[in-house]
Amino acid sequence: MAIETGMCHSYRLELMQGVHTLDDEYRMALYGPDADLSAETSAYTADGEVEGRGYEAGGLPLTGVTAARSGNAAVMDFDAPEWRASSIVAHGCMVYNASKDNRAVAVFSFGGEVLSRNGRFIIKKPSGGNGPVRIA
Repeated sequence: MAIETGMCHSYRLELMQGVHTLDDEYRMALYGPDADLSAETSAYTADGEVEGRGYEAGGLPLTGVTAARSGNAAVMDFDAPEWRASSIVAHGCMVYNASKDNRAVAVFSFGGEVLSRNGRFIIKKPSGGNGPVRIA
C-alpha cells in the first residue's frame, strides 16, 4: 500500500468532457499509511482514511476554489484546509469532487507521517502561484 502524488488520470479526461466546474463542491480527505492512492485513483474511498478527534469521514469542503494561469500551467487553488482541535495522523490526502459522484481530482503524499495532537492540522500549500492542482 502506498500514497503516490499525482493528478488523477480520470480527472484529466473528465475536464475534456466538461464534467467539472469551479462551482462544484470540492473536498479534501486525509489518509493513513494503509491507503492505496495514486493517479490511477478515480473516486473518493473510505479505505485507509484517517480516524481521529476532529476529523469526519469524507474530509472537509474546500473553500476559495479558483482557477488561474501560472506561466504555461493552469492552476486550481483553494484556501488551506484546516482541522481545528484535532488529533490526526495522516500520510497523504485526496482532493475530490463531491458534486460529481465523488470523482477524484488529485492525490498528495506528505512524504511521511504528519500529525496533530489536540491542535490544528493544516495543509500548507505551495506559494507563488503554484496551486496544488496544476495542468502543465
